[in-house]
Amino acid sequence: MGSVSGYVFDAPVSGATVTVWEYNNGKLGRKLGQSITNPSGQYSISLDSSSMPLFVKAEGGAYRDPLTKNIVSASNNKSIVMSSVVNYEEGTEVPIMITPLTYQVAGLTEYYINKGNNVATAISNAIAMYRGMYGFDVNTTIPIDITTGGQSSFASIGHKYGALLVGYSSYSYDLIKKYPGNDSEELYTSYHLADIGYRDIVADGELNGLELDSSGLLKDISFGQVPITSDLYSHEMAQHILIVTSDHQLNVSGTPVSDYESFSRQINDFGTSGSINSVVAPRASIPIDQDPPEVTRLGSDTLSGTDIIKLSLIDEIGVDSNRVVLEWKMESDLDDRWTELEECPKDHSGIYCQLDLTNFQSGVRDTEENVDIYTESIDRLDADTEDNDFVQSRLVIYAEDVIGNTNINGVKIQFDWDNIAPVIEVISPDAIKSTASSYTLEGIIKKNPSEIQSISVQLGAQEATLLSCSPINDGVNTWCKFSQIYSTDSFGDSTAFNITAEDILGNIGKDEFIVYKDDQLPRETVSYPDEINADMYFMTLGGFDASRLGIYSDYTYTKDTVDDATEILEINFAYASDGIASGTSFSDFNINFLKDNNIPYIKVRVSDPYTSGSYGSSADKLTLRVDYFRKRTGAIEYDFVTSKNTVASTDSVEASIPHEALIKEADGRVSEVIYYIPFTKDVLGTTFTSTTETYSQKLSITVGDPSGNFSEPLDVYFRSTFDQPKLKVVTPFIGVTAKIEGMKANNDFNSLKSCTTVQVDNNSGGKSLDVAECEMTYNPFGYDFFRVVLQANPGAYYYQWESGLSARKNIDFNYGSPSKIANFGVYFSEAESQVLYIDELSTYQTSLFENQWNGLDLIYQTSTKAKELLNDVNSALDTQINSFFGFNPTQTQYATNEMLDSVIPTEPSINYQHRFLVESLGDMASRNASGTDSIDYAVAIYDDLLMDGKADGQGANGQIVIGNQNLNEDIYRTDLAQTYFDITTTEYGVEEFIALKQADHFSLADPVVNGVRVFGSGGESIDKNAPTLTLSPDNIQPDGVVISDPTGNDFTISGIVKSTLTIEDIGGINTTDTAPINKVYWYAGNPLKRADANIDFQLDSSKSNSYRQVYTFTIDSKNVNYPDVSKFEIETEAQDIIGNNTGKVIMSSYFVDNGGP
Repeated sequence: MGSVSGYVFDAPVSGATVTVWEYNNGKLGRKLGQSITNPSGQYSISLDSSSMPLFVKAEGGAYRDPLTKNIVSASNNKSIVMSSVVNYEEGTEVPIMITPLTYQVAGLTEYYINKGNNVATAISNAIAMYRGMYGFDVNTTIPIDITTGGQSSFASIGHKYGALLVGYSSYSYDLIKKYPGNDSEELYTSYHLADIGYRDIVADGELNGLELDSSGLLKDISFGQVPITSDLYSHEMAQHILIVTSDHQLNVSGTPVSDYESFSRQINDFGTSGSINSVVAPRASIPIDQDPPEVTRLGSDTLSGTDIIKLSLIDEIGVDSNRVVLEWKMESDLDDRWTELEECPKDHSGIYCQLDLTNFQSGVRDTEENVDIYTESIDRLDADTEDNDFVQSRLVIYAEDVIGNTNINGVKIQFDWDNIAPVIEVISPDAIKSTASSYTLEGIIKKNPSEIQSISVQLGAQEATLLSCSPINDGVNTWCKFSQIYSTDSFGDSTAFNITAEDILGNIGKDEFIVYKDDQLPRETVSYPDEINADMYFMTLGGFDASRLGIYSDYTYTKDTVDDATEILEINFAYASDGIASGTSFSDFNINFLKDNNIPYIKVRVSDPYTSGSYGSSADKLTLRVDYFRKRTGAIEYDFVTSKNTVASTDSVEASIPHEALIKEADGRVSEVIYYIPFTKDVLGTTFTSTTETYSQKLSITVGDPSGNFSEPLDVYFRSTFDQPKLKVVTPFIGVTAKIEGMKANNDFNSLKSCTTVQVDNNSGGKSLDVAECEMTYNPFGYDFFRVVLQANPGAYYYQWESGLSARKNIDFNYGSPSKIANFGVYFSEAESQVLYIDELSTYQTSLFENQWNGLDLIYQTSTKAKELLNDVNSALDTQINSFFGFNPTQTQYATNEMLDSVIPTEPSINYQHRFLVESLGDMASRNASGTDSIDYAVAIYDDLLMDGKADGQGANGQIVIGNQNLNEDIYRTDLAQTYFDITTTEYGVEEFIALKQADHFSLADPVVNGVRVFGSGGESIDKNAPTLTLSPDNIQPDGVVISDPTGNDFTISGIVKSTLTIEDIGGINTTDTAPINKVYWYAGNPLKRADANIDFQLDSSKSNSYRQVYTFTIDSKNVNYPDVSKFEIETEAQDIIGNNTGKVIMSSYFVDNGGP
């Protein structure tokens, strides 16, 4: 025995299912073992395998992002999937990590195999390539989580591995901050980057930002709004390794950043001329960082007394340290000869300044610090206070980053102070809304209130008024704060406040502050593609014709018509899912891109007119907000989905919604910005591609100005679909994730799309307790065999096929879960729009298919063979004479609670049969051990059929036990069928003969898969009873008399007596080879002798059917053929179609009394 063990690490991934497969010939073969990762991401799997290539895959689970602190279980509509490959040697214990880098190794291996390399060589070469690139084996080296531990005085290769992976999160976190939005934290994740790396390398064997599109051609990859290039894998990651290791709050391992510098430089050299061999595409050399920290002053206020200068220090990698020097000179020194006055100390020993590091953080990229300036001490340097030559002073900051970049000349920040005239600082806004009736002027006089003589304010041409002030503490200083409310009645376009402050010595300070009145809301206007004759594709709802080009205008959809629209916009799925940001400029957008690619859009002009008597903001300062809503067609309320806010592009930041190039007027204002809102992921978010034509959609567009004025919302309605197949999953399981996966050439299943099921509304306005669904489109290119797998997320539940809220129960049936290993899913082969039903019965299909598939030699594991096996399995469920169900539960809707509340058909259709079967599993569970549910039966069935394709109760660990019951053939057939019969007849009023016919199909099931019987023997009917026989003389006897004896079974007769014999059986009466035999015998003499009375039994066809035979017969006791008759005996024998026989039964004796008294 050997083993594989290791860690699944993006950050540590907990709860992931790790599976080991044979990987001969580049295809997944026999499954060798499975495990679940613990909270540290660790797993271990014992192996009984010969030496061969192995494929190790991690699926599902979640990790906590070290920067956002979010729990990440999926990103970009994909659950976590990563893999590793290894050349295993029999009997060895092999460490195998599963990380974004091993995922790239697996992708490179796949590329090599597709190019003709044998598997073992491909794996060796791929591992060797990455070992050469990074200096360690990415498979066997354990990455150390430097964000939670790994304390050490030096950085090992494990620390470096871990730091690189944290760098993925750091890079993603930067983009979350750069492109904020409702879906940013779901889109920009380290796992999304891991997925991109795999798609990139597998396409062409290089990390160059290219992947295969739906046509098999290379196309650009984007990470949200950021195009991927080879710089991501080299320069960007090199930077972020240093960023995360220099941040002491993030890197808690204690390892110094200097230990990572050579590793970072090695990565930064990937792809450059003269660097080591790597899979990173050729690129220009870019230094990691040559610039020292950028130092700026926050604010520009004139200082007074002991005052503070706030400094901002920003570095691309991380600020390490700095020293601050105070210099001075006299204003008259025209040679600009500055003299060092003092290096500002960190303690309180400074005479002229002090460095306050309270807010300073070493190692981070953006930090602040304060410098206390003692301006009165600096004033004492002026030897002659009577002349007009004043002291000048400045700070010189020598800041150094974590990799040693420093500005040897320092950053010089000159400042002004005024210890004579009071310094005035206005802190109220410089613009007000047009609806404001008053304006509050607020400010600070930088003098102690005891030193202030007066404060006056002149509003426009009005008389100046005196203001009072109150003390306000600002660090060591106490300043004088003033506040006054003014009516806006006299305000015009702009209003000047002239503020004067005089101190007790007669020194006067003045300031003019202008307030603008913005009396006009910003504006937006919308136009449509018909404006430039840009046709869009439409699909006719419910039609079969190909899509057509047509006009999209303001009258295509309105609030009143959108729900009933039959012409639906059809959008290219690639643009809808990937967006258009890659390769296009959002700051100088060309509308022809949308027109040429038939991408629906709306055009929005935003402006804030600057007219006489009003203040309008420059249009590039306006905020455009687009709120996206959707609802199922016919629903009342729209549900909010996501929102996108943007201002126009600046020199450093590009807008998040594309717009035409800005045109600035002479005064620097921009009169309008023309935005284009494409119906793609860029604005509508990552969930847009899960929105099908069954939804009505709405965009609500508003514009806001800096003063807080917002335009009236403008609503745009539309409906859309994609040129991709749509899949709806219907299930009773609420809150589970449905994943579509396509089978690759190596037999591994690749995640294509996922959605989470939600309860649907019922007709009474509440939520259905037995129906949850989700819908998604997916790209089937490159795949011709598929599956859907359900993953039970934390908190997922179902109502156990009952109609009361009290039946709610949490569920856990994840594929690979240690407690409930089962594939609740569906295999299918046609990439077409369809609805799939997944419940307990679907495990029959998944287990039988997987048993057959796993039993194939690799050479035969092809998509063609998979389709053949699936057809065979589906026939065992549906079309074979002795199939399991007589229908395919994955393709057949089950009857819902609402359907059960209506009239149930006399003979329940397969929809009802489906429902009654899953209810039967629940009923069987209720009679089992406490806590047992229908899922337990489904899990047991999956384990049983997966093991050997036999319904024998033997699973991976021997005898399977459900609750307190051993699984066996009877549970599959007799128990299930009998419960079905009981439920349908007692709870739903189905007639017994109909219920038996349906139940017996399940009880007599004897399907064959791949020529082998699933059961060891044929099934039996649940009907073990022979037909029932009833004999009764007619109530009215015109020519005779009948008297019953005390038992009611025998009678005394005289004359001619008419009687009725009824034979009944719910399984059906055999009227062919063993038809009923009805006889009457007569007795006479002493001793009595019996003879055939030759009585004719007449079938009453008006009262008879297959399940009931009614016969009438007449006995003439005075007939001369029966001389001296003393009695007649009626004898019957009947058999049902199942073979249950009554034997010969004496139904009754008729004693004859024809004599007088």
